[in-house]
Amino acid sequence: MYSNPPTFSWAFNFVHCSSEWETEEEFWENISALGSQFDGPWVMRGDFNVVTCQADKREGCPFVSTSRDGPYQLQFLHEMVDLGFSGNAFTWCNGRHDRGCILERMGRGFANSLWTSLFPRAPIKHLTHMTLNHSSILLHIMGSMQSSPKSFRFEKFFTHDPASRLIVHNASINRGSPTFQLSQKLAAKKLALKHWNKESFGLIQERIHSLQSSIDYIQQLPISDQSKDAEQRVQCNLQEELRKEDILWKSKSCVQWLTSPDLNIKFFHASTIIWRRRNNIEALKDCTGNWHYARDDIGSLFPDHFQSLYSSLDSMLSNELAEIIAPSISEEEN
Repeated sequence: MYSNPPTFSWAFNFVHCSSEWETEEEFWENISALGSQFDGPWVMRGDFNVVTCQADKREGCPFVSTSRDGPYQLQFLHEMVDLGFSGNAFTWCNGRHDRGCILERMGRGFANSLWTSLFPRAPIKHLTHMTLNHSSILLHIMGSMQSSPKSFRFEKFFTHDPASRLIVHNASINRGSPTFQLSQKLAAKKLALKHWNKESFGLIQERIHSLQSSIDYIQQLPISDQSKDAEQRVQCNLQEELRKEDILWKSKSCVQWLTSPDLNIKFFHASTIIWRRRNNIEALKDCTGNWHYARDDIGSLFPDHFQSLYSSLDSMLSNELAEIIAPSISEEEN
């Protein structure tokens, strides 16, 4: 398939897995073989007829993990991740009533790191049940186009650049009271670091591509001492930019357990995308059971919820509290 960006082709599989044991095993073998033949961006969506954890199941027999679970094969063999969902938690119902009613999440979407890099905000939405037992799921390729302003955070990778110390030192305020100076210094340092971060780290990819192009050009020149010295200087600059990029994505990915000194940019970039997807709020359900997907509606639901949480219809004190609280404040207490 082709989409935006149109220069990248990617694979999209629509899935419906059988519930029979023998056919199910053959299905996952075919899916695994298909993934081995394609090394580009890959996404699949549909009814996988499998439950991966107890949270995907309500009522019925408890969840038991088995070695034949296909999603684990996708995750470990083909580096695919569950795309998550918004809406109702379950996509299948056995159609019974009361305690005999069993709900499960069988419809889901999986994608590899290449596809999630192309479409980092593509969500899965569980649609309303239109049949007796199954509900459809919608994969929104473009995702939410609205984004809220990002708050400034001091990143760990700032300290790896000596220029950050100079930025902090120069952004000083010496007027007003000590409290005023402190608040103004923090504001000035925040603004200075924000501009410095954008100039130093915001254009890393452009500088890397430019340096790589320079190396390609130099390597096509006749061999000489000057060309070798020039290539060595550009190579050193390229390694420095790659080191910055590695530190940047490692910090953003929130992965603390990997301490290898090697460059793991691809891994950290994929981890960052997964972390952002898990922390992104695509929809919220209000107290009446209605789902809201617009950014403004989601933003207003939070204060409305907590205002109702901490408001009271009856502001009168109970008799027990009235007996504990003294009717006036004594001179000593005052």
